[in-house]
Amino acid sequence: MKMQILTLLFICVIPRISFADDFEIKRDEDFNNAVLKTQVVCRYTNHPDQANHFNSFFVGHIKTKNGFKEKLISVGHGFKCGHFSGETGRIIAVSILLNDKIFDGGSVLKAEDINGPTDSLDIGLFEINLPFTLEHKHLRIGRREWVSVGSRVVVRGFMYPSSSLWDVTRYKVGYVEYVGDSMIRISTSAYPGMSGSPVALKYNGKWYVIGVVSQLRFSEHYGLLDMLWASLIPKDFIK
Repeated sequence: MKMQILTLLFICVIPRISFADDFEIKRDEDFNNAVLKTQVVCRYTNHPDQANHFNSFFVGHIKTKNGFKEKLISVGHGFKCGHFSGETGRIIAVSILLNDKIFDGGSVLKAEDINGPTDSLDIGLFEINLPFTLEHKHLRIGRREWVSVGSRVVVRGFMYPSSSLWDVTRYKVGYVEYVGDSMIRISTSAYPGMSGSPVALKYNGKWYVIGVVSQLRFSEHYGLLDMLWASLIPKDFIK
């Protein structure tokens, strides 16, 4: 009877997501192994394929027989295909660039796309298979209750990830100016392509990601304004 119970317990084990706890957002080697240039390709019947380029970052993985099934968080509108002449495109490819290698075959798990009020959620989750030998790091997810007006945060991400001429990383420091139900406003600017970049907060001596870059503000008179909006990561978003 004991042997039968042990066997059943073994068969019913559910894979658990593994997380890292040593990410230091100030170190380039950590950043380069955790934040990825990301591409989503949309296909249309009567129009050429269109590609969206943005940032994403590792948040955990499940060990499989052949490697790791990685989970990544990004911005929701990156997974939205455009609308041309009455036709909405469909996603045919999700890929990332890591250590100068392209990995295809990503699968979108969920995506909330901003639609209307500024405080709407704009965040996505996808997964992709990687080999055991590929070095990478996961970012710890913080709690939204740690964030308040005046909190100091750091934004790191690739600027214009689709262009070799602007293939640079940005290190932006700002303060939280507003906290809403789903988003925060930060006192620093962002640039096109930086959507999906992690917004990190230091808590008890460790760095945690509490949001993703979602929107910037542009004025015809003043240009890019020194503010950005970031979606807060909901509790249990990756489970």
